[in-house]
Amino acid sequence: MKTKLPPIIILLCLTQLSYADNFTVDLGPQGLVDSERDLSFDSLAGTALTGQSMTLNLSFGSEFLRVYPTTSPSFDFLLVFQTNVSGFLAFGTGSAFLTDSGGNIATSVFSTGGSASGGTNLPLIGAGIFPLFLDQSGTPRELDTNLDLYGAQFNLTFPVAQGEITGGEITMITSDRDGPDRFFAIGPNAPESAPVPDSGTAACLFTFAFLCLILFSWVLGETSARKNRCCL
Repeated sequence: MKTKLPPIIILLCLTQLSYADNFTVDLGPQGLVDSERDLSFDSLAGTALTGQSMTLNLSFGSEFLRVYPTTSPSFDFLLVFQTNVSGFLAFGTGSAFLTDSGGNIATSVFSTGGSASGGTNLPLIGAGIFPLFLDQSGTPRELDTNLDLYGAQFNLTFPVAQGEITGGEITMITSDRDGPDRFFAIGPNAPESAPVPDSGTAACLFTFAFLCLILFSWVLGETSARKNRCCL
């Protein structure tokens, strides 16, 4: 005999399978940042991995993330969860984007999917957002001005696994850690432009001047020595 579930039970089940949460993320000290900044995101600690879908609305509060036209196109806004899962863990799937000051979608290129295996406390990738990619193939997005980002949204479906989320981390990172395009910034106290790398002209001029000084000192010494020999 078939049993019909009361509507309230069905509603509770659906609510458990798909829901949204709002979070405020502190981007850390304001100003110019080098190639990487890591932020703790432990708000989902204790969440079991049951295949549920979740929308995470992240607000940066009174701050914003600034990327420059000179920032490396590889710049990544990455959300990763730590878990206590062992053996094998499929990553989450879904979509993600960063938002402008009005809460509108400002970026659309992200990556997700994959798996981790072979150990314990396996990481679970939420998604990586690439604000300076034009498309999924990684074509650089050319900016005419700074791009200021005020929040992010992750629409994720978590895998089914024997375990739960134990913590999390947001990483803002460029792969070109030693190049002139490694800089990004945190506002509102963010510089309007990233540092311009030294082209080497100043260093060359200094070296040339130093060599000239050595040469001048040598000539002066030789002249003085000749005068001394003549006097003798």
